[in-house]
Amino acid sequence: MKTRINFLRKFAVMAVAVPFLAGNVQAQNEEGVTQEIDVAPVKTIIDTVIIREIVRDTVIVNEIVVIRDTVKAEAERRFNTRFGGDITLRPYYGIMWGRTEQRIDDFSTTTNYNDPVGRFLTEYGWNFRVGFDFTDKGSFDLRFSNPDGYQLNRLVLREASAKEWATLEDGLPILPNAYFTWRINDVFSFKGGLLEILGSTALDFVAGYERGEMELYTNYQNWGTLYNNSQAGVRFEFDISDRFALNFTGAFPTNEKNIGDNDFRLILDADIGRTGILTLSPMVHSRIKHRNFNDQSQNDDRLRNSVLWAYGLDTKLAINESVNIDLGTAMGHITEERNQKSEIWGNRRHPGSFEPIFSPEDALRKSLVSGVLVRIAPSFSFVVNQLAFSYGLGFSRDRTIDEAIRVSDRVVAANLGTYSDFLGEWNFRLNEYVKFGPFLSWAADITGSRIRSEIDGRRDDIEGGTKNINNDINFGLRFFARF
Repeated sequence: MKTRINFLRKFAVMAVAVPFLAGNVQAQNEEGVTQEIDVAPVKTIIDTVIIREIVRDTVIVNEIVVIRDTVKAEAERRFNTRFGGDITLRPYYGIMWGRTEQRIDDFSTTTNYNDPVGRFLTEYGWNFRVGFDFTDKGSFDLRFSNPDGYQLNRLVLREASAKEWATLEDGLPILPNAYFTWRINDVFSFKGGLLEILGSTALDFVAGYERGEMELYTNYQNWGTLYNNSQAGVRFEFDISDRFALNFTGAFPTNEKNIGDNDFRLILDADIGRTGILTLSPMVHSRIKHRNFNDQSQNDDRLRNSVLWAYGLDTKLAINESVNIDLGTAMGHITEERNQKSEIWGNRRHPGSFEPIFSPEDALRKSLVSGVLVRIAPSFSFVVNQLAFSYGLGFSRDRTIDEAIRVSDRVVAANLGTYSDFLGEWNFRLNEYVKFGPFLSWAADITGSRIRSEIDGRRDDIEGGTKNINNDINFGLRFFARF
């Protein structure tokens, strides 16, 4: 390129030295008449050519520089590191109280009161995230958290040493999420590893059942507090458009003591209208339970018809920049049947004595569990203030039938539960990263059970039942910061 430009410059200097290349030039036209024609100086012509060549070559050089910088930027974009996280600190005062009513028969009822117990507590939680983008299509993400995750850990500030709240067992950070992402194209992507599965109303229902107590809450206990949003498995994501996405997840829990007892879950969810005022997120969940908890003393056989189904719909309504409303509904059910070596309680002669009515060799247990969970959570923002409320209400029913295989005796237990929780927060936002303010939470449950027996095919009167009423109120401050 330089050789070409230098040659043109030398040629222009030589042309200027030739006198007849500028001025009037005689020439003959087609009829043979000689005429004088004004000719522009060759120097001007040559200079114009040189300038054009220089400009053209400069453009080429600039294009090469742009291409080189683009290639460099692409190479740099192939590997990128991302950092982020959040910290939560919650000092508060908590009060718990309740009562238990037990009915032995139709004429005898005893009530035990649990006096209110209050105490000051301080809880903390944190998350640290790091991500590595290897290419435009591949990345790897990690999340470290406090030992109990979103359940939060308690700080013992009095009458305890640091060793008592920071032991090797529960004081070290944990790794709830470690997964890779491969983006096949703009529509389809694939994830695998310790996935981060965010909670929903349907998953809160699932968590209530899998706690073993069928506690249907949305704030007091939920998917995040039970599983720390961690599941091991694979996830297929389809971003069909800006307003529709479909996800399919196959996973199993990572923090249960008996993974083999309750193995695999499938989750199908979607986001509809993501960029609009209204966003709908339906979900279908199923979990296959291969066998019951591994209790050798019970010698349980494999379960039959043991699939936990849950269906839910979450709705986000963004009325304007200051007002948002979240609504959630979910329902689910499971039917379990198993043979077991367990005693059926009752007595042929004294129904209220609760003694074994037959040998613990021939029991068949069938449980039918179902429930409904609803949630509403409005929030209001004005200037630096944010006011948020959340209320959840759940109903559960567990009907268990223990019956003898060799005889016609059986005991039917019906357990009904009502669960509700409320959370109110007033946050002052210092900036987009830090906020703090007071909060008030209240959780209450009313659970009741009723037991009756059928002896030799004859239905007896109600043998007994219990009713439990529990309340838990907390109020204090909450500090939250993200980075």
